[in-house]
Amino acid sequence: EVKGVESFYDKQGRGRKKIIQDSDADRIRELVINCPSIPIANARVKDKLKIFVHDNTLKNYLKKTKIELHKSKESTT
Repeated sequence: EVKGVESFYDKQGRGRKKIIQDSDADRIRELVINCPSIPIANARVKDKLKIFVHDNTLKNYLKKTKIELHKSKESTT
């Protein structure tokens, strides 16, 4: 009642914190640039950066930051 309607607003620092920080974007880009798939890219990130995330979390992060995996094109002849 003291602060009125403002007391209902979300306050700073609430909610789940980011697992993958924006400062790690360049390092992640270097690690996953030539990976053929998300699981392989995630394994590299786990080994080098010690960031443990689900494959879908990494996939969504790469999509959000517009980092693309370079999949090799295989011919099916």
